[in-house]
Amino acid sequence: MPVSPDVAEALSNFLFELGCSGVQESEVELVAYFPAEASKQKLLAEIEKYRAGLKALGYLSSEEAATILSCENRDWNAEWKKQLRPLSVSRRFLVKPTWVALDEPVEQFVIEIDPKQAFGTGAHATTQLVLRLLEELPVKDKRILDVGTGTGILAIAGHKLGAGKITACDIDPVAIEAARENTEANTGEGAVQLFVGSGVALSRQARFDFVLANITKNVIFACLADIVAPLVQGGYLLASGILGTEVDEVKDRLATTDLAVMNEEHLGEWAALHLQKQMPA
Repeated sequence: MPVSPDVAEALSNFLFELGCSGVQESEVELVAYFPAEASKQKLLAEIEKYRAGLKALGYLSSEEAATILSCENRDWNAEWKKQLRPLSVSRRFLVKPTWVALDEPVEQFVIEIDPKQAFGTGAHATTQLVLRLLEELPVKDKRILDVGTGTGILAIAGHKLGAGKITACDIDPVAIEAARENTEANTGEGAVQLFVGSGVALSRQARFDFVLANITKNVIFACLADIVAPLVQGGYLLASGILGTEVDEVKDRLATTDLAVMNEEHLGEWAALHLQKQMPA
């Protein structure tokens, strides 16, 4: 089906919820694989209903409808897994699937991930941008909150960089289940505290030195107060999931808060911002 970058993640998650066994993403379309017994009529109705909701919110520009084609019977989940390879995502991090062995030792931190049905293989530019910002900052012994953790990659990265307390949340229970398995496999049991929900569910007394928000511009805007509130003075917000064309709009919105832009990174059409919480004027 036709897709734009700002809704690809949401549509992928929705397709998994409908029962697909794998999704291939390109710059302009998503290809999802469903069991042969799935009802084509029902799938198309559900997909178009979801796309209509995105369009009503101003996210979907393409008028081209989704299509369903029959293809030979294959283990599409296995085919999808074959495409995932170890990937050097930043100067200090390499992400690899749990089922793939490295040919030789590497000097980078290795994060092993089984994404299951949650978003986050490390290949997406938004994740890589946060990692590139995070690895250059003083993380050791600091407190980290990872909002929209997905498979837990950023939380795991924080642990490998020596962070102290790490908390991660996601509104998707499937993501938290995947993140729990991945964080425990990479950091040991209990190193990362996980919960289903958003930052609003945190105690008012919760304080963090870093907030990592690899989400979207609109979600950042919607929960901005809940993201900023737990940050200590001088703390850092690393915000990603922002299209390059949206950066100026995000900066204008953040100018109304106590956050100052310290740095920005771009990769392809995506951008991430490094912000610091300032003393109120």
